[in-house]
Amino acid sequence: MKYEERKAVFEAALAKYEPACRELAVWLGDHPELSRQEKESSARITALLESEGFAVERDLADLPYSFRAVKLPGGKHLKHKMAILTEYDALPGFGPDGGPGHACGHNLSCAFSVLAGLALSGLQEDLDTEIHVVGTPREEVIEGKVMLEKAGIWNAYDFAMMVHVDADNMTSPIALATSQLTVVYQGKASHASGAPWLGQNALNGARLTLDAIDMLRQHMKPGCQVHGALVEGGVVVNIIPDRAKLNLQARAYTYNDVLELQERIFRCIEGAAMATETKADITVLHEPIKDLKFNASADRMAAESFAECGLELTPRRIFASTDAGNVSYVCPALQPTLKIAPAGTGLHTPAMEQCARSEEGLSHIADGARILGYTAMKVFDSEESLSAVRTDFEQE
Repeated sequence: MKYEERKAVFEAALAKYEPACRELAVWLGDHPELSRQEKESSARITALLESEGFAVERDLADLPYSFRAVKLPGGKHLKHKMAILTEYDALPGFGPDGGPGHACGHNLSCAFSVLAGLALSGLQEDLDTEIHVVGTPREEVIEGKVMLEKAGIWNAYDFAMMVHVDADNMTSPIALATSQLTVVYQGKASHASGAPWLGQNALNGARLTLDAIDMLRQHMKPGCQVHGALVEGGVVVNIIPDRAKLNLQARAYTYNDVLELQERIFRCIEGAAMATETKADITVLHEPIKDLKFNASADRMAAESFAECGLELTPRRIFASTDAGNVSYVCPALQPTLKIAPAGTGLHTPAMEQCARSEEGLSHIADGARILGYTAMKVFDSEESLSAVRTDFEQE
């Protein structure tokens, strides 16, 4: 089939499956589950896919609540494989009752992915491409896709893609590499007035670390960021605190840069501990997450898809970090963003959570699926188009 014929088949399937995917988005919005707890969300998604004839493999690589769903035509395997990434975890504290809420809009982005997978399933033979809907839990703690990477899941794919919600339309947002660590300072308690000279102030170690990082900022490369939160620092004012705790996160444009920045942060921590005569125990919470690798050919195809949907693009900008970056270093990958909220609405805010559950937000489900579907049809249209995407992936 030609591209326009494929679009017609896709649009007919889109109309058929959109109501069920809209219902899925509403349900996820009403029943948000935190990272590592996505049991019911995963079950709801896979039940929908199974009801439409998809075979579902659960708990990939022993990762709870992950899945891979595919509806092979005639049960036969095809030449190429595409992974449609699917996220469904929520964030703490953003629900109407103060509980979890989808302030990152995963209830909608999940619906985009599931709808695209359903609508593309009838085109697999024509594209000679298997369409796999892959459930990737734990995105908010940026570890799900990394665990699947370690198990070699992404090595099987020619292309991977998802569409995230945002307040802007972007084909290739800049997702920074990132590292997270916790530092616990151990000191020695003493009466703050009667014998302060006998104490070793753990809070001072944490404070001096933050000051050292602030001084370091002038000398960081462009795009480098460090965020910090003092989560423990003493209990009562007249006792010198013998324990303090910092949570830190580093970000940078590239994986190598975040590794370098992490080492510089280590030196700030060690120097502060030495100066305050305390001990600092550093725990790196996960391996540094990679940046989202840019693919010019896939980006161009996605831009054409946005145009076909009548959606205007905004220039690339920083879009925090995502474990989809690790996928993009294993196979060609793309994560465009779709505007579902007024300009200036930030992710991880109550306003975004409200937009993700609103009628306006729900009205964008079909466009999210279209961007996925149209781009997939362009990438797998010919060996030449797929080769262009591969060539861009292989460039450093």
